[in-house]
Amino acid sequence: MGKGKELFTPLDSYIMLDLETTGLRPQQAKILEIGMIKVVDRKAVATFQALVNPGCIIDPFITRLTGITPDMAAGADSLEQVMPWAVEFMEDLPVLAYNAGFDLAFLKDLHPAWQDVLAVAKGMWPEEKSHSLKAMSRLLKVRRGTHRALDDCIAAMDVYECAKSLIRRQDLDFAKVYRAGKRKRAKIKA
Repeated sequence: MGKGKELFTPLDSYIMLDLETTGLRPQQAKILEIGMIKVVDRKAVATFQALVNPGCIIDPFITRLTGITPDMAAGADSLEQVMPWAVEFMEDLPVLAYNAGFDLAFLKDLHPAWQDVLAVAKGMWPEEKSHSLKAMSRLLKVRRGTHRALDDCIAAMDVYECAKSLIRRQDLDFAKVYRAGKRKRAKIKA
């Protein structure tokens, strides 16, 4: 996941990140879309969304899943053109993502610190059969992602903020909840 430091404390200022990619294997897939929300003091203050021309064929499954067509991607900037803007947007804020290992594998060393929202969800709601973003959004009655980067950022931010709020109200130790979620090997079903 790069050289960023994993954080075990609740964060009130961060970048929520989501990537849509051409496949499910980071070593083979390419970034297709980047979405980010900048959160400062628990308030969303800015968003970033960019389609990326991956320079390769987009599997029809990915098009059905995301709605991103080859024509849409063909008209987009390359990753080399988009990344300077993305890095500038991120500043030095910690990066959060739902299933962070996947998204951060694409960013290499561009994140100074990170946290996995999926681990928070697994630790907070261990009894749930699915910890997918869709399942957690439904459980918490928050906005649902659509397999588009910015929409999924919004859903992940809502899940994270709900979990933090509940952890505070119940006077739980965030680090213990997070570590418990990292140990839980629940399947992520769509």
